[in-house]
Amino acid sequence: MAGRDVPCFAGQSWAWDGVRFEMLHPTYRSYHVEKLKDNDRSCVLKVVSRYGSLLIAGDIERVSELELLERAASSLNADVLVVPHHGSKTSSTTDFIQQVSPRAAVFTAGYRNRFGHPKAEVLERYRENGSTLYRNDMDGAIIFDLDHQGGITARTWRRSAPRYWHEHGAGLAENSGAG
Repeated sequence: MAGRDVPCFAGQSWAWDGVRFEMLHPTYRSYHVEKLKDNDRSCVLKVVSRYGSLLIAGDIERVSELELLERAASSLNADVLVVPHHGSKTSSTTDFIQQVSPRAAVFTAGYRNRFGHPKAEVLERYRENGSTLYRNDMDGAIIFDLDHQGGITARTWRRSAPRYWHEHGAGLAENSGAG
């Protein structure tokens, strides 16, 4: 199978080291729908261990969220959600958020990205759901530990390994006027 491209599609699954991986989206037939946006053909992966679960929603938008709610609603609940489409206005519908019901929501967006992701109204929908919010643009890498009692501990790289330039005004006095 080496060198052969195989697209992701719902129904693919495997287990590794006691962890189950299941592809929930897109459907195999979606690859034959020319008018479908690439974002709505994004891979959605559910990862389940005996300690908790993670849903990686890729770049899906409203259309795919609605399809998933109709086709695979019972598989969507997850402890940690990598938020769809970086928190854009075109994703994270209230129904989708409520079905996933994540305790932690991760927004993967670049610092000062040109699209302004994540959008304020999307952040608010997750807050209203009771999710703890994490942002790569603000927190750096995020490491989640799921324990046998159902707890989630998150460590953010910027707190674990702070650099002096992360502090507001840090280093300015030492470097100003140096000559």
